[in-house]
Amino acid sequence: MSSTPFDESLLQDELTRFAQLQRLVADSSSLIYLDRLGQLQSVMQVLELVSVPGVAEETGFALDLPLFTDLPAGASVDQRIIAAARQQQLPVLSDDRHILRAAEGSGTGFYNTGMILCYLRYRGRLDAPRAQAAWQQLESFARYAGPIRAYCRQLLQHLDKCS
Repeated sequence: MSSTPFDESLLQDELTRFAQLQRLVADSSSLIYLDRLGQLQSVMQVLELVSVPGVAEETGFALDLPLFTDLPAGASVDQRIIAAARQQQLPVLSDDRHILRAAEGSGTGFYNTGMILCYLRYRGRLDAPRAQAAWQQLESFARYAGPIRAYCRQLLQHLDKCS
């Protein structure tokens, strides 16, 4: 049995998805995490982040993101995130378990901040030491389950081998 929990083909599939990634519907949780890590501007330079009304207010800082407004009346911000992602056929960026479960349940792609750090490494926006430092900082405050932590760590290692 391999000492790594995820096989190389799964990790390569992730890199294939990274190669196609251009736009995400962003939730406040990941925007706050990325800002806290000092990586929000880097992400916004390589990905188009879009969102829904209410997200900027939840973050507590000014954001200049395109907003999807043709959404169900009376829906919560979380519901609007999923509705916008489904309407636009875009993946979600969130660290909120409820949003991630809803995205998965609706067949919508999704990423968390840990995966976006891996994406920044993939795009060459973070070198290996800076990616590792950002990941360690994220682990200090993000509440990721063990398998998610293991997957992000292994993907970062895989990216180091590939570069």
